[in-house]
Amino acid sequence: MQPPLPFEILRNTFKYLNRRGLLQCQLTSKEWYTASVELLYSDIVINSNEISSKYVRTILGSPRLGNYLKKINTGCLFQSPDMGRIWDETNLMNVLIHHCPNLIKLKSFEQDLVFWNQLSFAASHDGQLSQLQCLPECSSQNLEPYLYAALSFKASLTELSVYDKDSLYELDNMIIYQKLENEIHEFKNLQYISLEYDSQKRPLSYFDKMIDECPHLKALEITICPESMNRITLVEPGTIIKPRSSVSKLRCNWEMLDSEGQINYLMQKFPNLDIFGFSDIPQECYDYYQRNPCPGSVVIDFLRYISAIPKFDVSLPLKIQDLKKAWTKLIDMNDVYRDLSIGYCDDIDIVEGVMLEMKNTSLTTTFYVDTNVEARTELPSTEFLSELGSTLRSLTILYPLTPDNNMLIGMNDILHIITSCPALQKLKIYTPVPNLLSTDTTEIQHTQMKELSVTNIMHPVASIAFLEELSLKLPNIKRLELSYSRSYPSFNALIKKEPITVNMPSISLDQLVSFNRDQDNVILGDSFTVYIRLKTNTGVKFYIGNRFGLLEMSEESYNLPHKYASFDIICQSLKELVIRSDWFKKEEIKWTF
Repeated sequence: MQPPLPFEILRNTFKYLNRRGLLQCQLTSKEWYTASVELLYSDIVINSNEISSKYVRTILGSPRLGNYLKKINTGCLFQSPDMGRIWDETNLMNVLIHHCPNLIKLKSFEQDLVFWNQLSFAASHDGQLSQLQCLPECSSQNLEPYLYAALSFKASLTELSVYDKDSLYELDNMIIYQKLENEIHEFKNLQYISLEYDSQKRPLSYFDKMIDECPHLKALEITICPESMNRITLVEPGTIIKPRSSVSKLRCNWEMLDSEGQINYLMQKFPNLDIFGFSDIPQECYDYYQRNPCPGSVVIDFLRYISAIPKFDVSLPLKIQDLKKAWTKLIDMNDVYRDLSIGYCDDIDIVEGVMLEMKNTSLTTTFYVDTNVEARTELPSTEFLSELGSTLRSLTILYPLTPDNNMLIGMNDILHIITSCPALQKLKIYTPVPNLLSTDTTEIQHTQMKELSVTNIMHPVASIAFLEELSLKLPNIKRLELSYSRSYPSFNALIKKEPITVNMPSISLDQLVSFNRDQDNVILGDSFTVYIRLKTNTGVKFYIGNRFGLLEMSEESYNLPHKYASFDIICQSLKELVIRSDWFKKEEIKWTF
């Protein structure tokens, strides 16, 4: 007879089983029962009265099983009952309080006031659920009882979330919130604090006392609701700042940092962050952001501080001149910043500026444009690229402005990009206007460019001359991506015998990728077929391709009437053609010539 496996091996193996598998283990042997019982009852989800009734009967029949419960998600079982029904009709809350002493995390939604009162009473009068570390997220109307419950569990809680989503309470004027601030030092094990509320604007240093009175704090998230952004109460931090090296995660609003003093406070207070980010910017708050950019005196130091953090996601409003001054330093901090995306926004009537979006290894600058300017002769990024384009290795020009603002991207803009960025190896352009051809008669060639992506082409006929001119300017392109916009759904039009013409006579391509931005236009199924006319230095050849392969065909067969999509490709040579169903799915067919 084989000796039984050690308990720890069984337990670690059973971690990979679902609930049905664990129940089968219960019936196998005493050793397997012992190794699986904790896994079966330690983390459960109860999202219906039927499941709740079964669990309650199980615990009342075998009370010791309640000792295993560590985490429970009860969904909306504890919400206010409908008319004629009883709150918690299965008596689940009573079972959790009296039979589950080791519960550490309770998750539920839309709780009734009775739920919070029972929790507070259990802790303050009976000393039950003394291991509870995390309370469920409360609804706005139950904010006050939530805070009282949190204070009742202050000896055990490791997480505290104050969330006034609907702005029903002014927390800084509530007695209960003042009580929380005054007693925050009594939370012996608090590691995570999340505050989101509507109040007067508070700078980050306002929370300095709260931060210092939580010795085990590791993560802090503070968000001021949008309604309060214009009510400013600015108080600069004191001269003595006690660093908190143990805090590894911070998320807050830019409104809490929009002064030199607050940025210096942040950099001194949290020297060892692993994660840092700003809360998402509501659309109605972009005006505030652009009118309150990062002070130029601390831009370089702040960018250096952010770049040293392993994971960050920030949107930093800047003046254009401050971005240009800091750019060289930014490149020195991290070489990945040589890969830049540039976008434009004209939805707001404000002073022109820049939003620098930094997320780990990606960098995007959005140029904000004053819509009062009636006509423009160049893109807002032109001056920036003229001065600093030589530092870039990869550039993406995101969606340009509307035709009403005369901000369409044409060949002149592309010529300016390639002359300003001599080291550029990869260029991606969104929504160009192919009929805006170059007015510059000088011969320009960019020999470093290897990859070109032209996305959302709006004028297929004009694109023939557009692509030909690009091939003359970028002779060393090896990989080309093309897609067409909704105004010209490429493959639908091709079915009507309008071929996609890729006119790049001056380049030798390793790979040509064509995809459609409309997810429903192309289905790469068994019936998908493409006719291809390929003209290279070696002559003209004709092909038919589908998902099973590519076959050469005669010119006569190619010219016969058909209902399939077709390509007319002109280049010096082509190694591979890739057809994708759309930009995101990555479903594709590859043909090698």
